Amino acid sequence: MIKFSKIIFNLFLTILLVYLLFIYKYHYFPGIEFWFLLDEISYRLYFILIIFVSYIFINILYKYKKNNIFFIFIFIVLIYKNIFYEFYNGFINYIYLSKDISKNIDTEKIKQISYFNYKNIQMIAHAGGEIDKNIYTNSLEALNHSYNKGVKYFELDIRKTQDNKYVAVHSWEQWKDFTGYQGKIPTLKTFLKYKILDKQYTPMDIHLINKWFKNHKDAYLVTDKVDIPSEFIKKFKFKNRLIMELLSIKSILESTNLKIHASPSTNIIKLLGNKGPNILYNMGIKYISVSYNFRNTDLLKDYMKYGIKVFIYGNYGKEIKSKYFYGRYVNNIELYRNHYNKDNY
Repeated sequence: MIKFSKIIFNLFLTILLVYLLFIYKYHYFPGIEFWFLLDEISYRLYFILIIFVSYIFINILYKYKKNNIFFIFIFIVLIYKNIFYEFYNGFINYIYLSKDISKNIDTEKIKQISYFNYKNIQMIAHAGGEIDKNIYTNSLEALNHSYNKGVKYFELDIRKTQDNKYVAVHSWEQWKDFTGYQGKIPTLKTFLKYKILDKQYTPMDIHLINKWFKNHKDAYLVTDKVDIPSEFIKKFKFKNRLIMELLSIKSILESTNLKIHASPSTNIIKLLGNKGPNILYNMGIKYISVSYNFRNTDLLKDYMKYGIKVFIYGNYGKEIKSKYFYGRYVNNIELYRNHYNKDNY
């Protein structure tokens, strides 16, 4: 009886650990739909391997933990925010994503969609773009420099300060290196006090971001890091010029309900697999963002066929030889003018 209860206990902890790993990898708490979405056998085998390794890990912990009730309590606390609401959300997503959604698509309309002119690549200034050979500044000067080069799409990394104010920063660790600040995540007041890279560049909070986009009416903001559309749209004033790179199915559904342009990221594209173009087209998605090393070109062609524009990020210092994308995140604008059509500028 004791041995049986130990097995049940360890299986329970294994399931919790696997779900925690899944949340970390996909920023999404799955219902049973994840199995049907993992079309490739390699993904399923990978998932089974995670279960096996997790079970061994739990057994090792069980052997050396005397107070198992305390351990399981700590483990549940780690994911308490997701257990109830996200499991319900996962079940709703299962109903939505597993139905034969292709029946709802106007196939005649799809046939009429022409391929984009991918000769005219749109440049997206990554973290505001490079300035004075400096990258990742997310600064006012970087935006101005890229805009003056003719760029219309600007990616900013959006995070919250200690007092929950939106600012543009790639990571707090990098920001500390750029500014010399020492301490925990700063408040907004402290954040604005510190200039970037020896006082060269101006840090941007949501107030300054709004002011800049108000003065540049043909510019589009592409966000990264922030994954809660309903909160961010309350602070950013130009919804019709906003594209949010999103990391979870929940946030994508939220953005479509709010009529915000979403750009599902690589993790979602991999999760949805070959069903992705149908599903995202039916949801009204216009953009996706994928890594430069995404190898499934047939899938990218399918997205093109459905009129969904592909943005490529990563490998910023080199040319990407691919004809299956509409936009490219770049640091050095001048560098890419040598590779792509200058008429875009």
